[in-house]
Amino acid sequence: MKKIFFLNSTLNVGGAEKMIYEIVKRLDSSKFTSRILCFYGPGKIGKKLIFEGADLKHSIIKNKYDLLSICRFFNLIKEECPDILCLESSPLVLFWGLICGRLAGVPGIVTFVHSMKMSGFWTGLKTYIVERIVLSKLDRIAVASNAKLESLKRA
Repeated sequence: MKKIFFLNSTLNVGGAEKMIYEIVKRLDSSKFTSRILCFYGPGKIGKKLIFEGADLKHSIIKNKYDLLSICRFFNLIKEECPDILCLESSPLVLFWGLICGRLAGVPGIVTFVHSMKMSGFWTGLKTYIVERIVLSKLDRIAVASNAKLESLKRA
């Protein structure tokens, strides 16, 4: 049985969050087990998943500078040995998910990129780093549109 972990910052209402909800609900439980990890609170969709019996752990970190909690997250990944780590496409989740997943020996690390529209110098720099460095180190990337695919090809 394959073990899939979904890592998100939170599961508030949005397109990517609804997609995760549908994937988790539709996974063939005879072939896959799933666990959802949220760095912060569960959010509206996360609460719904908890109510419906999904395996969801939330409030893993206090803030993006909480390195002690990142170490605990690494230990969780190392101990539970998922086969696939599916990362939300936010810079924080991609950065720490990739580092911890690789160090823990996760065989497959993937993401679904729906959008990364950020403006401003620092947020633009984060997007540049994610698109040029982090995404290139993942095993698979799924995109929501041809436009996003073309922008990643140019990056």
